[in-house]
Amino acid sequence: IEVLGATAIEDKLQEQVPETIEKIRKAGIKLWVLTGDKLETARNIGYSTKVLTTEMNIQTLDNGEEGGSSLASVVQNLQAEATGHAMMVTGKALTGILDDPGKKQEFLGAS
Repeated sequence: IEVLGATAIEDKLQEQVPETIEKIRKAGIKLWVLTGDKLETARNIGYSTKVLTTEMNIQTLDNGEEGGSSLASVVQNLQAEATGHAMMVTGKALTGILDDPGKKQEFLGAS
């Protein structure tokens, strides 16, 4: 096999996106971001846009696929004292939560 060429696409952020999101967070406004990306990609985007910060209590809910916790554990861990809180949820985990009325209420209460 001979490589004739290669290309890559970088989806750059618009100007002032990280600064604007940081102001929204500091104002105490809850921010939800929905993406179809894998958790690691979503995490990297979260840091680059300042939706996530290294000081945050970040919990992962993924049905154990990538080492995340159960909903009850995530909800409990989000109660801990922290500069900020974030919950990263995979689509598969979210589908399971939304299909169960009790878990749905617990999830919405935590977010």
